[in-house]
Amino acid sequence: MDYQDIDRTVKDMGYQLPCKATNDKDEIMIVEKGVDKHRQKFYKIRTVQKNKWIRTDIYYEDGSHDELYDRSYVR
Repeated sequence: MDYQDIDRTVKDMGYQLPCKATNDKDEIMIVEKGVDKHRQKFYKIRTVQKNKWIRTDIYYEDGSHDELYDRSYVR
């Protein structure tokens, strides 16, 4: 998956962002679109995983991708 895949899906499905969804593991996902301080467009997908961690995937328009994990929000 990359920025273009997400962009195409959002447009094809007519989603209004931010939006909530669930993945194939029945985990809650929040999808947002934004622009960083360098004016690069991105999609941010936060997934509340069943293991109590929150995974944040950021897909940038230039093809780069960041993946972050945080346990502090889910108790």
